[in-house]
Amino acid sequence: MEELLPFVHHPTSLSEAPGEGELGELVEDTSVEAPDQPVFAAMLPAQVAELLSSLDFREQEILL
Repeated sequence: MEELLPFVHHPTSLSEAPGEGELGELVEDTSVEAPDQPVFAAMLPAQVAELLSSLDFREQEILL
């Protein structure tokens, strides 16, 4: 049991700074959309069009 004592972590407060800033700044805010998601959504139509362009017209019509 004594061998494990160095590995025991004590509870950490969200307002306790782990170096630079507060720990609360490192926790993800799931109520806000990730900043990369609008970029991916804007790029998606162009990527789909590029992929469809490699297909024959009939194949494109089937998928659309």
